[in-house]
Amino acid sequence: MGVAVGGSRPGVPVVYFVFGIMVSPIVAGYYTDGIAGLVLPSTVLIVGTQVLRGILHVAIIILVMQIWYRSRRQLVIALTASFFVFVAMYDVVLAYEMPIVLIATHAVEVLADSFVFSWIVVALFAPLVFGSDSGRTPFNKR
Repeated sequence: MGVAVGGSRPGVPVVYFVFGIMVSPIVAGYYTDGIAGLVLPSTVLIVGTQVLRGILHVAIIILVMQIWYRSRRQLVIALTASFFVFVAMYDVVLAYEMPIVLIATHAVEVLADSFVFSWIVVALFAPLVFGSDSGRTPFNKR
């Protein structure tokens, strides 16, 4: 699994970058007008941030899959929720001065890209069946 995950790193930020491009017509004006002190970051900074974020998310997924005992669907939902909270809630806490349309658009973008990214990684790397004892965690198997 390490080779496959390592080989996927160059493609990790693609999901995030595509969703960012999709919402850019809605949010770009806020950055170019400097509303709330916003500045449009360079493409290098955006891609670098997304690569780092993607690698961190893959590392988290690998760790979670080591102890996961429920279905793949539940794993996708759990990862989506955790990535959404990790990324969007951090932004919302810091964005109290930003316009609500910017916060809402970003939240929808992050929720959607977290779901797609989680689904892709689980589809590629998660085993088809987690554990043989349904309802038991790896910590209470006997």
